[in-house]
Amino acid sequence: MIIAPVLMEANNWFEKMQALDFFSLMASGAGASGINRPIMNNAANLAFSKEAYLSINDPTNHKISSGDDVFFLLKLKKRYPKKTLFLKSENAIVYTKAKKSISSFINQRKRWASKSKHYRDFDIIYTAITVLSINLFLLLALIFAIFLKQILFVFLTIFVLKLIFDFVFLYKTASVFKQKNILWYFLPVQLANLFFIPYFAFAGLFTKVKWKGKQLLNLMTLAK
Repeated sequence: MIIAPVLMEANNWFEKMQALDFFSLMASGAGASGINRPIMNNAANLAFSKEAYLSINDPTNHKISSGDDVFFLLKLKKRYPKKTLFLKSENAIVYTKAKKSISSFINQRKRWASKSKHYRDFDIIYTAITVLSINLFLLLALIFAIFLKQILFVFLTIFVLKLIFDFVFLYKTASVFKQKNILWYFLPVQLANLFFIPYFAFAGLFTKVKWKGKQLLNLMTLAK
């Protein structure tokens, strides 16, 4: 499989924040592929052999309404280790549109998170738990810092270290794809994700999610 870059068209501040967040996901996926542990892709820009597709039973998890590209990637990764590459080329970029409203953005991210209950791949589960744990810890530290000033130092120390590592990584990747202009929204996106990532993680599992006019299954409906 060849995973190729997908960037987001953006005009206003809301779309540019989405574009940066979307870009960070693509960059993380590219990095994971670079160490032969791919965890995400995008069907908007993807190539794979017909032979590989036909060699896998139910390659896209057809009973699940969303996420067929990632499910296929994870099955392909298991059957053909080290055979998935990221195409780091500006000439291969495909563009997608940002969500116009906050409600559609929230529903999109909840839909993405709703697929997590079906994952069985160690790398993607480990990554998801790590990202959620860090952001949840920082969010709780920020809340407790309101009442206990001593915790504010802990929050600021960890948050600043996270900002440094994330910015260096994104800056290098953004330079390759000429996306440095959206880095102006780096700090707002980082602050927003302290709230959004924990919310989407749990909302995707326990609340109603709609896609293309259909309601997707969540843990509450599966339990009935």
